[in-house]
Amino acid sequence: MQKTENKMILALILIISLFQLTFYFLTYRYKIRIPNFVILILVLIGYYFILPQFFYPKPRTDGINCGMPILGINLGFWIFGTIGALSSHIIWMFIKKKKNALEKM
Repeated sequence: MQKTENKMILALILIISLFQLTFYFLTYRYKIRIPNFVILILVLIGYYFILPQFFYPKPRTDGINCGMPILGINLGFWIFGTIGALSSHIIWMFIKKKKNALEKM
């Protein structure tokens, strides 16, 4: 069960990174005035505070609940989510810089 959850978390991070790039492109294309760092911060808030709670295991009825799975899920989202969000942001900055250079020619 744990390996399936890990794959789901990584797939979710990949999908959110693609949505992040798409949102950057749409705001650039349609000249929507949302700064790129605001999009990055909103994605990071989602990774840190919102998304990990959907993957927490159900509490056991016998009262013995270990916090290690919760810690692993949080760290997974924090580490891989931050890497995914920052890499998507950096990739977009390079793409945008290249598009701006081509438009000036």
